[in-house]
Amino acid sequence: MLISEAAKRCGITKKAIGYYEQQGLLDVKYNGSGYRYYTEQDLIRLKEITILRKLGMNVAEIRQVLESEDKHLALCNYRLRKQLHMMQLQAQDRYLAYLLEHRPTIEQAFEELDHRLDVGMTIKEKLQLAFPGSYGMYLAMHFGKYLNEPLDSKEKIEAYHAIVDFLDQLTELEFPEDVQSWITEALESWTDSDIEKMEGAIDTALNDMEHFMKSKQDVLEKYAAYQQSEMYISSPAYRLKSLLVKFQQNSGYYDVFIPNLMRLSTSYRQYQEKLQAANEVWLASNPQVSGCPDDKAT
Repeated sequence: MLISEAAKRCGITKKAIGYYEQQGLLDVKYNGSGYRYYTEQDLIRLKEITILRKLGMNVAEIRQVLESEDKHLALCNYRLRKQLHMMQLQAQDRYLAYLLEHRPTIEQAFEELDHRLDVGMTIKEKLQLAFPGSYGMYLAMHFGKYLNEPLDSKEKIEAYHAIVDFLDQLTELEFPEDVQSWITEALESWTDSDIEKMEGAIDTALNDMEHFMKSKQDVLEKYAAYQQSEMYISSPAYRLKSLLVKFQQNSGYYDVFIPNLMRLSTSYRQYQEKLQAANEVWLASNPQVSGCPDDKAT
């Protein structure tokens, strides 16, 4: 069937179907006339996506459910995150009511703060509060997808405090002006959709690196050649990577931060295991370069 019929049968727009295809949630197929066509299996996929969208999931969360080997567990985890968020909203509302009703002094309000507002907070939210501004935004953007869970065990609490202490004592990394300008421009140009698409591509590659390398052979060969080029070596991107690698090696990043992050988050530990396996496959085929294209130095 063509896109108009598929859209009608799923109760969604043609543009919505096109968006899901662009995000990699649905495979694109063409008939002999060059028109996109859809099978009954595609309709089931579209209906599943529609259900998940109406549950409030973003593209990254939908992809996680669709690709999960245990969709029931994936939905349970999503429900837990929603419940935590609702608990936090309720705690904020109760704290606001306390402020309005009792009109406490700042000292009194401060004493009640953690007791009343920590309920239901995820690890990501706590880190964003601990490190406001661009630092917290960087942590949330880079690691947030692995931290949508509560501090619900002694081991997690210990790991969380070890990470906070490490980050708070860390000497701030200063970049040359041109590199800082390049970072700022790059971050400002990224949208949530761009980040979700990047994370989805990384997950797809890590789940089957050998297939990824075969299907993207031309692109990867160009990438490997670019990494050896004078253009890349003289670019802000190369200088940034060199500065970050040196900083991470000398700061305790790999000795303190990463091990505790793996204690803090099961999903991050699984990501690291997949990343290491993918990196070995990549380096075996491309010994002349420093790491696989999905290695974000995390």
